This record gives sequence, structure tokens and C-alpha cells, in this order.
Amino acid sequence: MHYRFYVWRYVREILYGLRAIRGVKKGTARTELPSVRVIRADGPERYNALVEFYARNPSPFLGAPKTRRQLETRLRKGVQFFLSYTDEGEVVCASGFWPEKAMLTHVCTDYRFRGQGYLLASASQIIDILASAGFKEVNSNARSSNKPLLRVAERQGWKVRPHPINKRLVRLTLQINAEKS
Repeated sequence: MHYRFYVWRYVREILYGLRAIRGVKKGTARTELPSVRVIRADGPERYNALVEFYARNPSPFLGAPKTRRQLETRLRKGVQFFLSYTDEGEVVCASGFWPEKAMLTHVCTDYRFRGQGYLLASASQIIDILASAGFKEVNSNARSSNKPLLRVAERQGWKVRPHPINKRLVRLTLQINAEKS
């Protein structure tokens, strides 16, 4: 029953737009990013918060772990997860990173905080963490229909290319050393 509510909420957002549900003013210009604290999910209580977050924000496009078993499978494959918290301690974003492919994956923002810059603030901190770990390039995939994300990504220096396999996706690539030098 709880899951159905979030699925229905997601469908309403698609059908009627975000303004009809939350009264959010889309396209508002921001001069500064919101304050977030990015923490690596590395313990049982953080794993529980991660699974709860992904289950609370269902998306048919996101293959994120929604159960503890799915999370453990991804952890065994080497995926590292990050949680982003507001100053009040609420989880606003979650994302995974696959080190062997240098791939940022399972990126998700809580529905209540979309369009407010939290994903951008979180991603920039995660990229700083990866740069300090020695990564020179980071990749990610996005839906080609997600125009707002693609516009922001291009402004932040990500190169957008067609996905090599799936025509509905695009491949995003960021050269970290070029940004940091």
C-alpha cells in the first residue's frame, strides 16, 4: 500500500506536472547552491537509510536497490554509495559510483527537493571526492528526454554523447583534471 502511494504520486507528476502537486516554481534562477553534506554509505544504519530512500522515490527509469538484498548484491559488485543530507539531517539525494567503470550511477533526488539544486551540489562534492581519489574522468548515463538535467550538465562541463547501445539514453562524461586545473 505504501509503495502504491509513491507510484501514484510519480504518475501524477508525469501527467499533471510538478506545479500541480507541489506548487513549485520551475526555472527559478539560483545564484548559490543549497548546503548539503555528502557521506559515503558504509555502515548498517546508512545502508538502511539508503534502501529506505530509494524505496521512497520509485522510478521506472532508476535501477537502484530498493531492498537490502539488492543493495548487498551491488556492494559485492563493487558499487560505492553516497548519501546527501541537508543541514536539518534529511536525506535529499543518493547516488552510487562504480569504480572499475568510473561510472556515476543510481543518482536520485527526493521528490520534495527536485529542482532546487541539491543534485548539483551533491554531484560537485562527489566529484571532488573522486578527484582526490585519483579519478581523471567520470561517466554517467541519463535519459535523452531529461532536457533540464542535460542543460545543467552541459553548463557544468559534462560532454553529452549518444549512448553506444541504448538510443533512449545519452552518455555524460566529465574530465575531472581539466576542471580542477
